[in-house]
Amino acid sequence: MLCQINGGSLTGAFGRRARTAAERLMDRGWVEFVASDAHNLLQRPFSLLEARQLVQNRWGGDEVRRLFDDNPGRAIAGEPVVHRESTPPRRRRSVLRQLLPNWR
Repeated sequence: MLCQINGGSLTGAFGRRARTAAERLMDRGWVEFVASDAHNLLQRPFSLLEARQLVQNRWGGDEVRRLFDDNPGRAIAGEPVVHRESTPPRRRRSVLRQLLPNWR
């Protein structure tokens, strides 16, 4: 399964919850593409430059090339895309365990 996220979700254009979800997908290595959801220049303009810079700053140049350049080109050419090694989600400690770390 391939995953594409919206650049606007990553930059916060669709709110905090969408941004948090996009960041979690990125952190876990589950994203193969970042794309624009541009419908027109007024209500939903292109947001890829800001998203590209954000990815550069947080995840680095290799991720920028993979998500914005290499994988889209591979998909268009019908070639397999490059996946990043995924990271399993961290398990959260329960509130009880946070308050009483030695409780069993």
